[in-house]
Amino acid sequence: MATGKKTTGKARNQKTLAGSRDSSVRRGARGRAQAGGAAVQEPPLASAAQTATGMPPAAPAGGEKPRSVIMVILGVIAVLVAVEVVVLFKGKVDRQRALKAVATFGERGEPQRLQAFKGTMTEKIDGQGRLFLVDSEWKKVLAWKATTGEFLMAITSEGAQRENFSPTDVAIDAKGNIYVLDQVNQEVSVFTPGGDWVRRWPARNAVAIAVAANGDVLVSDSQDMKIVRYSPEGKELRRFAGPGTAKGKLKNPSRLATDAKGNIYVVDHGNQRIQVFSPEGAFRRAWPLKFVPSNNTTGVTVWGNEVYVNDFQNSYIWVYSLQGKLVGQIKITYPSTVAIDQEGNIYLPAPGGIDRYVQLKGQKSQ
Repeated sequence: MATGKKTTGKARNQKTLAGSRDSSVRRGARGRAQAGGAAVQEPPLASAAQTATGMPPAAPAGGEKPRSVIMVILGVIAVLVAVEVVVLFKGKVDRQRALKAVATFGERGEPQRLQAFKGTMTEKIDGQGRLFLVDSEWKKVLAWKATTGEFLMAITSEGAQRENFSPTDVAIDAKGNIYVLDQVNQEVSVFTPGGDWVRRWPARNAVAIAVAANGDVLVSDSQDMKIVRYSPEGKELRRFAGPGTAKGKLKNPSRLATDAKGNIYVVDHGNQRIQVFSPEGAFRRAWPLKFVPSNNTTGVTVWGNEVYVNDFQNSYIWVYSLQGKLVGQIKITYPSTVAIDQEGNIYLPAPGGIDRYVQLKGQKSQ
C-alpha cells in the first residue's frame, strides 16, 4: 500500500513539472516572436456553453453591409416617390385656369322687357361676334354684340310665326343665318341674319343643333340615337351612329359642336363620354368625361384647338385638346352653358345678366 502511494505522488510531480516546462516553452516562443517583430495571435477563448457542448466559436457579425444596401434602396424609392408627386402637382397646376370677370351686359327680368331673360338653355357666338342666348322660360332668342354688350334683336313667337314657339337650341352659319331648334314642336326654324323668319322643317326627337363648316345642319336624335344631317334647306342627307355602347354608337346623345374641319363632337350622355365623327359620319375617336353629364346643362364648345365641356353639377368647365387630352380645368359656379369669342373670352349667364370673362392660369376665379 505504501509503495503504491509513493508511485502516485511521483507521477503527479512529473505532470506538474511537464506543465511548467510547456508554459516556459510557450512564453519563450512568444518572447522570441515579439523580439523578431512578429505578432502571435492566440485563438479566441470559447464560452463556457461552447466548451460544454462542443460547438465552435461564433463568427463575427456580418449584417452591416446588407443593412446599408437596404438603406440605399429605400432612399432611391423615396426620391422616386417625391419626383412623382412633384410631376403630378405640376401637371395639376399647369391645368388650372381661372376666370376674371371684366364686363356684364343683358339683364334678367320679366317677359315684357324685350331684352330680359330668365331661363338659359344655351348660348352661341357666331363669326360676326354676336352672342345668341336661348331663353326657355320666356320662349325667345336674344342677341347682343359680345364685345360691347349692345342689344341687337329678340326672336319671339311673333317673329317665328309660331304661336307656341318654344326654342331650346340655336346655331348660326357662316353667313349669319340663324337656325333655331324647337324641341316642343319638333322642328327647325330658319331666320335671316336680321331675324326674319324664312322657313321651317320637321326634326322629330331632336334635342340639339349645330351647323357644319359647309353650312349643313346637324341635329341629335334622342330616340333613334343618331346624328341627322340636313342641307340648309332642310333636306335630310344622312343619319349615322345608332344605339349602343361600342365606339361610334350613342346612348342619349345631347349637345353638338363642330370644328374648322367639319368634325362633329357629340356629348354621349348615356355613355359618359365625348365622341367625335368625321363630316361624313365615320367614327374618329372618343374619350371619357370626368363627371356624369346632364342632357340640359352639359354643353360642348370647340374653340381653336380646344374642346370646352361645362359641368353644371360640379361647377367646372373641363378643357380638352381635340384629341381628348385634358389640358385645363376651370372652377366656376354652375356653368349652365358656355360661349367663347374669337379672342378666347368666355361668356356665362349670371344672376345679373351675362358675364364676360378673360382666362387666367394658376389663379382663383374672380
